[in-house]
Amino acid sequence: PGEQSGGGVFNFKCNSKNGRGGVGDFNIDVSFLAADYNTYGIVYRCVKTDLLTEDNVFLIHRQLNPNVEEVNKILNPYELTLDKFISRKDATCTNK
Repeated sequence: PGEQSGGGVFNFKCNSKNGRGGVGDFNIDVSFLAADYNTYGIVYRCVKTDLLTEDNVFLIHRQLNPNVEEVNKILNPYELTLDKFISRKDATCTNK
């Protein structure tokens, strides 16, 4: 599990092995920016490796297909717009 470092930031020390034999250690910092604890959460993630830093904002929602107007109401106070997000609607993930 991650370690909470104060201010709502969780730190994860990770190790990844890819199919080409590459192995890498990296850190992931995760923060919950907002949540109503019933419907949605806005999560910030920053991944740091020796080669790059990548950050993402995720909107997680309990409804499978939330109303676009409702989503925009959630994002507006944070100066975020839905057109800047990449949909994960058709993504498939496996737990291995």
